[in-house]
Amino acid sequence: MLFCLLALTDFFDGYLARKFKQETTFGRVLDPIADKFLLYATLVALLAAHKIFFYWVILFIGREFFMMGLRHIALENSFSVPVVLLGKIKTTCQMIMLCVIILNPYQGLGLRGALGWNGTELLLILVSLGLSLGSAVQYYQLFMKLWKEKNTIHSEPPHDLSSSDSSTLDF
Repeated sequence: MLFCLLALTDFFDGYLARKFKQETTFGRVLDPIADKFLLYATLVALLAAHKIFFYWVILFIGREFFMMGLRHIALENSFSVPVVLLGKIKTTCQMIMLCVIILNPYQGLGLRGALGWNGTELLLILVSLGLSLGSAVQYYQLFMKLWKEKNTIHSEPPHDLSSSDSSTLDF
């Protein structure tokens, strides 16, 4: 229940900041870090409690490490990759998925034992995974576009004075 409350406060914090135009650089930096901490801690706790399979955790956390790597490379090269809508939808879906996994009283019964709970849980895991991978691809494509734009602007070869004859130079 605590996770669900934290997820709601995270959602409303961002929503209200945007609605009342109270967004700050500090908030833009801190919010994704808080989201990742909440996600990692919850996934690891659910794994330890045997409520989620190891490979789901590896895929979700692996995606986040991939994204951190992209963002780090972008910052090292003096640009940033903005948040995309699919990334926000992914985060919302993941938070709902984790709430359902935590609250599911029929975890070990499989689809036949409790189709409503376990079917919803499996569907949310698959949708969250699809959104995670889809948004990672979208971020990668945006990263590459920004990378090419940055390198096109700054990588014009210098004019080589030694190989040209003096009659073609403009002074």
